Amino acid sequence: GTSPVGVRAELHLDDGRSSVRTIVNGDSHRSQHANTIHFGLGETERVARAVIRWTDGRSITLDEPEVNRYHPIRPPAE
Repeated sequence: GTSPVGVRAELHLDDGRSSVRTIVNGDSHRSQHANTIHFGLGETERVARAVIRWTDGRSITLDEPEVNRYHPIRPPAE
């Protein structure tokens, strides 16, 4: 399978703001990170879109993803 390490998630809000997170693994001594990305939205109730990019260039876009829930993501077929 494709490793999630290095996957970049971009969250685009209706007001034009955006936020980016990247899945990392072992960025400090003896540490592991979950293969999840969390965005704190504060009072925001709607997200315009989320773009998930893999290190090999593949990407998927979620239009208006529901807030306050997890979205399981798998890379698109090669």
